[in-house]
Amino acid sequence: MKNSIHLIVFLITIWVFPFRLYAQSEPFSMQVLNTMPPGTSQDYALAHPFELTYGPDDFLYVSEKIGRVLRVNTTTGIRSIILDIQSKVYLTINRSGSAPFAASSIGQDGMMGLALHPQFGQGTNQDSIFVAYSYADGQVRISRFSYNGFNSADGLVAEYFNNRTLSNEPVLNRTDTDIDFVWAGSPGAGIGTDNFSVRWTGQVQAPVTGNYTFSTNSDDGVRLYVNDTLRINNWTDHGATIDNSGSVFLNAGQLYNIKMEFYESTAGATAQLLWAYPGQAQQVIPAARFFRSGNFMTGEKYLIEGLPANNDHSSGRLTVGADNRLYYSCGDLGHNQFGSTCLFILSQDLPSAAHVSAENYMNYSGKVLRIGFDGSIPSDNPLLSGVRSHVFTLGHRNPQGLVWQRNASLGYGFPTMTAGGKLFSSEQGPRTDDEINILESGRNYGWPYIAGDSDNINYQYVVEASSGSCNAGSYNENYIAAGAQIFQENQAPASVKTNFRAPLKMLFKDCGSLPFSKCDAGGTNWMKFATIAPSSVDFYGVNGGPGIPDWYPSLIVPTLRKGTLYRLKLNPAQTAFITDTIPYFFSNNRYRDVAINPAGNKIYIITDSIGTTSGPSGSGTSSLTNRGAILEYTYTGAGLAVSPRDTLPQAAPAMIKIYPNPATDFVTVSIEKSVRMPVRYQLFDGAGRLVADGSSSKDRFVIRVSGMRAGVYVLKIFNVYGAEIKMEKIIKM
Repeated sequence: MKNSIHLIVFLITIWVFPFRLYAQSEPFSMQVLNTMPPGTSQDYALAHPFELTYGPDDFLYVSEKIGRVLRVNTTTGIRSIILDIQSKVYLTINRSGSAPFAASSIGQDGMMGLALHPQFGQGTNQDSIFVAYSYADGQVRISRFSYNGFNSADGLVAEYFNNRTLSNEPVLNRTDTDIDFVWAGSPGAGIGTDNFSVRWTGQVQAPVTGNYTFSTNSDDGVRLYVNDTLRINNWTDHGATIDNSGSVFLNAGQLYNIKMEFYESTAGATAQLLWAYPGQAQQVIPAARFFRSGNFMTGEKYLIEGLPANNDHSSGRLTVGADNRLYYSCGDLGHNQFGSTCLFILSQDLPSAAHVSAENYMNYSGKVLRIGFDGSIPSDNPLLSGVRSHVFTLGHRNPQGLVWQRNASLGYGFPTMTAGGKLFSSEQGPRTDDEINILESGRNYGWPYIAGDSDNINYQYVVEASSGSCNAGSYNENYIAAGAQIFQENQAPASVKTNFRAPLKMLFKDCGSLPFSKCDAGGTNWMKFATIAPSSVDFYGVNGGPGIPDWYPSLIVPTLRKGTLYRLKLNPAQTAFITDTIPYFFSNNRYRDVAINPAGNKIYIITDSIGTTSGPSGSGTSSLTNRGAILEYTYTGAGLAVSPRDTLPQAAPAMIKIYPNPATDFVTVSIEKSVRMPVRYQLFDGAGRLVADGSSSKDRFVIRVSGMRAGVYVLKIFNVYGAEIKMEKIIKM
């Protein structure tokens, strides 16, 4: 079974900040999803993760700042690297070893936001993934990739070398559908009959759940890696020899990394890869089970380039709205502080028509952008100072979280975005006034003249660059250089005040009654500021079924300080909060992003790989409990059988046809159109084990059974409310 940490977490009142916290008693279990998945000998630690997105295929999609995108199985924790463009990504990092998180410091650039197309995984050929990354110092591009991981099997990447050591560049690159070779001569153009080597890489898909034995038939040397673990090592000259891997546990339908290396010396060459599993005698692994590995994300299309970035306050969050537009957050680049002290903040500076025409996007800093799926400026973007650009809102410091409002769901089927809904944001303040905002087209959020609301409490805008003696090397938050301009919040320019949009919530404007030992809103120790450093935001939209009682509708906010997740309950109109901030899951970690499963009973959190952040870099790891982890919190209390405001319909008999039965490759499910979609299906084997689980919004869909062993199976169909509407035995031939 998966090596993981299991805890029962009961939430209690924690007096950390100057506001009322509500005592909670919801029970949760916790495990580290990506620690030592079964069948591997390694920890799947993340390498400086940034984005965590739950996909409609029940996989997690993770962006890593180093330049990779991962796809993680939510059941096993096993990952696939579906994009690796480290050579193209610019990241400010000081390395200190070879482990994924081995760095002494890391900047706030690199690969950042990731978003899935609204039709991703829906069979509409819109399987696009949008990614934002720094490609040069101070420059970000947003690209659109095609994800081809849903396609049929396409073989293995094969590299042929004209030597026995897999060294230098391969002479021949091609795709081999399987590994079943007995060569009497040369294996390909440019390759000799003897003294050559081959490396095959890709992924193999398990047809059933159980213990597998991999075998090689080789003449001569062979090495086999299954899921990155060396299973066979016979790197010697020998005649045709069968070697076995021992038992390897695999889950049905899961893709596992596979690599086989082979060399031929002289006098005959054989290279075959075989397996055996429950119900299947040893056979050459069929071509239908092999998939090319490496970049499942291909066909990169640059949508927009030259967006501003820095090693501080790049922000970089990316999301999709119900309006089929991309939203991207550009921070203020850390200007007016630390190494950028002598640079002016541009959060109030708007692009001119000449800037837009020349694609000069420097004045996009301190803004949230609204971008067409092709990188264009939408025609309904706001007209600001007579210019229409990608700018959607302005006056931002470091907006780290973006999420679109969701429709209420009963926990069955993938959540949908609210048409014409709200765009929520979380934003990091200076020493006070972290913000939760509703972003509205063309509105001004005040920075740098206003932090939070214009209350003149614990904040004034000191324009460091305006002094005649600005020196970034001597930056001190409590020192005002002679001649520097100073603005109190109520002295903000009229252009800011007129269009100012106050936040839904400030976290927090002062220390309240907390002692100096715990909070110092005017000091220089950032760990004692009256802020929580919100790193993202997500929307909790489950209002029934397995969802958590009384959570709908809420915003979920992870934080970098205190390793805490906060929940803020919204009113029915979702225009204000009706409870104060409620803390969950306190730990010695830095929570970078959060995702929620469609059922609403699992919360996933990714953690930073290295420690605390101060200014443009983060360093230190000793205080972190789970570095580069995916923490899975599962609600274990009673769920909502039905929404408090709805009545669960009875499961009326439905006309459902399932054919062919018996089946060999697939079964088709045909449902009358009166049944409300989506429906969920589950297929169980004769031992009662779940072997297939999915959902569909179509009245006719296919369930593949080609890789399953012969026998009797039970298929169950559930309606949108979770009620069983069909059960039928399936005979697999």
